[in-house]
Amino acid sequence: MNKNLFKNRIVISAAISFISALCCFMLCQAGLFTFSDYRAYDTLFYLKSVSDKSDPPDPPVVIIEIDDQTVKDKDFQIPMTLWNEYFGEMIRAMADSGAKIIGLDFLLPQALFDDRIKNYSHAWLQAIVYAQSKGIRVISGFVQTGDREIRPHSRYEQVIGADGGENMGFFNLKTDADDVIRRQSLFFPSGGDAPDSYSFSYQLFKAGNPEYSPPSDTIWIDYARPDRFVKRYSFIEVNRKIRENDLYFLRQHFQGKTVLLGTTDMLSQDRHLTPLRSLYPNPSRRTYGVEIHANVLLTLYHGRFFSEIPAPAGFGLCFVLSLAVSLAALYRGFRWAMLAFPVSLLIFCIFSFFSFTQYHLLPYTTASLSACLGLLLTFAWQYKYMDRESRRIQTLFGSFQESRVVKEVLKSDDEAILAGINMRLCVLFSDIRDFTPFCRERSDEEVVRRLNEYYAVMSEAVHQEKGIVNRFLGDGMLAFFGAYENADNPSLAAVNAGIRMIAALDALNIQWKIRGEKSFKIGIGLHTGTVQLGALGSIRRREFTLTGDTANLAARVQTATKELGENFLITDAVYQEVVGRLPKGIAFKDWGEQKVKGREPVHMWSVRIKESEGEKHEEK
Repeated sequence: MNKNLFKNRIVISAAISFISALCCFMLCQAGLFTFSDYRAYDTLFYLKSVSDKSDPPDPPVVIIEIDDQTVKDKDFQIPMTLWNEYFGEMIRAMADSGAKIIGLDFLLPQALFDDRIKNYSHAWLQAIVYAQSKGIRVISGFVQTGDREIRPHSRYEQVIGADGGENMGFFNLKTDADDVIRRQSLFFPSGGDAPDSYSFSYQLFKAGNPEYSPPSDTIWIDYARPDRFVKRYSFIEVNRKIRENDLYFLRQHFQGKTVLLGTTDMLSQDRHLTPLRSLYPNPSRRTYGVEIHANVLLTLYHGRFFSEIPAPAGFGLCFVLSLAVSLAALYRGFRWAMLAFPVSLLIFCIFSFFSFTQYHLLPYTTASLSACLGLLLTFAWQYKYMDRESRRIQTLFGSFQESRVVKEVLKSDDEAILAGINMRLCVLFSDIRDFTPFCRERSDEEVVRRLNEYYAVMSEAVHQEKGIVNRFLGDGMLAFFGAYENADNPSLAAVNAGIRMIAALDALNIQWKIRGEKSFKIGIGLHTGTVQLGALGSIRRREFTLTGDTANLAARVQTATKELGENFLITDAVYQEVVGRLPKGIAFKDWGEQKVKGREPVHMWSVRIKESEGEKHEEK
């Protein structure tokens, strides 16, 4: 593979995004995301419904419902099968009021019953004929159960005009796999040479729009909120207006309308789950069949049809979303990627909602998972290829420099490293006494071994106080405190580190004495002040170190330990920050102003570990 191409982040992001989008898109085509897409559709439908504050148009559909109020009325305390006279009166009244179409959302009688109930069929048939004589279509339907159709008696079908298939339709509703009705089939293939049948709601629509051709065989239903739905009238209330011969009321509310008659009482079995189930007031959260048919009618009347975007456009959307988070991960790192991921999804959700309000359905789950998979694959690729070199450099560089310093250098830009940073630090210098004679008397191998043992315990003492060992200067060591941790009191951390170094050296000297080897003595000097922390050197070789008068003075204080016969000296700047904050076993001796080479005298204090409780905390 071409290395330049391999390192091209845009090409890598595009390849990862293409793979992510392709994998998720193929899973989507296999139907694995159907249920999650349904949930997304329901959520968007809910948001669309509650956010719509516009005034609803006057709907061309009204419902006369056989509700609980009707079935509890004393005049209707008989089986609904025997309501033939009431239904006959209702059909006649709707015809007289000028209704455009009458839809009966219940099965007409399957038998005539005239041999048992006098004039049973007469009321039905005469009412239907009466409405037809006024040019009003009466439409009913039948039910398909498996391979069997449940239909009205042939006499009713003959009178209602079902021979041509124009006034009868399927009551069946299309239920998705999760038992929710989101779509409705308009056509039902009959098989063979027989003509296809239409759904009940589509028959109602075709009655007023005979030349209309729907966009597809199945449509997504544009449900209306219950409080913005069609007008509904109780069957018993309309029946009373009919008995009162209130023709004005009937014409005012039903003239020119498509009138649906259906059941909405609590005992009705014709109830179904819909996307707006949480907005429906009834305890079961289910929508009555007559309401669903009314919503299908409104969808057809208003021409608001949801459409799924083409497969290439859906794939492109998945690719773009995955590419966005992949580029963020490769160019800006983990933190930016974790920010870009939710931001991209939020933008996608806003775009999805806007598209939904424009009746376009997007591959919600597929796009979201494409972004997620693209992010994971990008991290995996970055960890394996891009970060491998960084980890190797960091590991190698970390053996020569503090890991915290390495991290700061790697994440900083070149200009910041070269310019340096002014920081207030406590600088520690230490030195081994009489090291030159020690080296003359021993082989180089033994000197290196002893130094490695010494620096191992000294470095550990500094690390325990969160300090940073900057350089090993032969027999000397430079460390500083407060650069990345302990910034609140670097002096206290440095003094504690010096105490640990002395204690660690005492323990190491005991081991060496047991082995018959010479012990070490050291001097430690501390000063706190402002230093310049950054890269020093040329373009060929640089060293990350600190410079400034503070570092120089700390070195001079360490040199003064030899002259004063002390092993741990600090300046007054350090003393003022640590006095009263150290354990009881630590004492200070005031050496006052001491001459320092190349500068004004400096006030120094020695740090001592008490040998007994009787020793004074502070000596002059």
